[in-house]
Amino acid sequence: RYSFLLVILFSLYCPVENTQIELPARIFGNLIGTGEHRTVILQNALDKERVGLLVYVSEKRGWRTAHYTIAHEICKQIIGGSIEGGENWKHHLANWAIEYIQYFGALNLNSDRQHSDFVIDLMEEMFISRNAINLDTTKKTGSFARPIIDIQTKEGELAVLQCLADSFENQPHFRAHYARMLSQQGRHKEAQIEARKAAKIQSHDRVLHHILGIVLRKDIYEIMLSVERDKRRRVEIDDQRLIDIENLFQEAESSFARAREIDIEHEHSYTSHAEMLIRAVEFGFKLSDKKTYKEFFSDQKLSKYHEMVDKAENLLAVAKKLYESSTPSSYLVSCENRIDEFFSNDYQSIIRNWRKMLDTSASDVHAPTIRRRIIRLHLAKNGRYWDDMPVSELEDTLILTEQNILEEPENDWNVRLWFEAARRLPDVSVDLAIDRLTSLQARNDTVEILYYLYILQTLKAIDGSYVAKERAEKLMEECHKRILPLSLADQKFRYNWLGTEEGLPRIVYFKKLGKLNEQDWFKYDDDKILARIPGKVAKISSPKAGWVELRCGLRAFFTPGHERDARSHKGSPLIEGFVKGRDENIDVDFYLGFSYDGLRAYEVKKVEL
Repeated sequence: RYSFLLVILFSLYCPVENTQIELPARIFGNLIGTGEHRTVILQNALDKERVGLLVYVSEKRGWRTAHYTIAHEICKQIIGGSIEGGENWKHHLANWAIEYIQYFGALNLNSDRQHSDFVIDLMEEMFISRNAINLDTTKKTGSFARPIIDIQTKEGELAVLQCLADSFENQPHFRAHYARMLSQQGRHKEAQIEARKAAKIQSHDRVLHHILGIVLRKDIYEIMLSVERDKRRRVEIDDQRLIDIENLFQEAESSFARAREIDIEHEHSYTSHAEMLIRAVEFGFKLSDKKTYKEFFSDQKLSKYHEMVDKAENLLAVAKKLYESSTPSSYLVSCENRIDEFFSNDYQSIIRNWRKMLDTSASDVHAPTIRRRIIRLHLAKNGRYWDDMPVSELEDTLILTEQNILEEPENDWNVRLWFEAARRLPDVSVDLAIDRLTSLQARNDTVEILYYLYILQTLKAIDGSYVAKERAEKLMEECHKRILPLSLADQKFRYNWLGTEEGLPRIVYFKKLGKLNEQDWFKYDDDKILARIPGKVAKISSPKAGWVELRCGLRAFFTPGHERDARSHKGSPLIEGFVKGRDENIDVDFYLGFSYDGLRAYEVKKVEL
């Protein structure tokens, strides 16, 4: 009966649709007296009626029920004790889950390494993964694995996750999820102890540091709420709680920063930190007795909150870059909207106040931060879209960032914001942009900086510089190497294109072109914005892979296609249909896109001489 229910519980919470794990019969050896390393014929140990409800997959892969709905019904009848028991069986689920964990925990201790990995995978699939099908549509899913959500008491939830953490002490993710549950139930100090233990066991795991940050943040929010309550009731606020907030805040910031340091690609490490900073600003406002955020942000003694918003904006900007070609997440947009609410669309009045703060030269005003806040307000006023900013505000941004670069040369964001404005102004030289980004690269050598440096060198190469051509090739090669280990979904996406204007505005941001249609092409009048440039077909490897050579000697990837593809689709580029062995060295022209993986030629057409 016990072996049978182990299979049933597993099948219920690890349905075939979501996992390739089954329970091999040898798992049950200790239960039926054969030992775990001998061959087990489970069907001989079970009643025929019960065997009939199971499916034997293979000797290696083992057993499961035919469908999770069968497992659900069996749980109602056997664990619940009644056919009409409804969901009463879930009141016993915590006890069964604990026995389940303890059995496999003991099995894990006595097994070889391969078997140990299987058991750990099994525990993760059961109690950590959130993929299981939701049988009860009245309960929310997502926070924890399905078996934990189905447990009927908070005490039961904690008991199961504690058993999991203690039975597999060397598995930090099990302990981290126990910490999450402690935190959710308001047991913050215990949660922090467990989360710190988990992060210490495996110090190079992004998720563990992120969970520690979330656990600390939860405690911060609880203390903030209690202080805000006392403020409304006019109860004297205990200074120790404010000290606790500050200490927890610093540790949470370090945890989120460590998570980003380990893995730069996950949005949550940015947005979770940004949300905490925004909440801290809201908390400061409520304690300040100021009537409006305009008044709040104009108080020079509260300048630290400018720095918090500045940091939050920077984090959100990086997170946005991670998924630049897709729609921003609702969480990211929510953070941006909360920042916008601070200023209530009264942008010009607030900017005037901040310029007055800059003019006072007060010692408690950090001028570079205020200048970045003015730039961010310019951007927010224009929907956070640089191409919609009027020239006057782009020029103001250039002046403000120039001042910041002189006063605060170590802050990367001064150069980043300078470049965003400069690339949209015709009077800024390509050489100055290269100089600024090269200086930034020396401090912070990111893939993004490599990408823009290769674009700038490509512009110079197109204009006739052989030295720039060689530098562009080296930068492209380095950029290609750097993106390979990353799981960037859009490595080949053309974030920027070669335009018709002069100077830096030749770099055209893809969103300026409109939305992509289903043929992966933009719906707009191409030749008004993008430049068609000449070259030759250099190589055709297959209908899907070829290279054209620009006159400067740089090469761009293109899709040769077939002759039968030589037709024009509505709203899509014309594919000429270039053939290997026939069309090499012919003259062509094309649009040039800049991807992180290198140059891309689009709508390649033969040039009739």
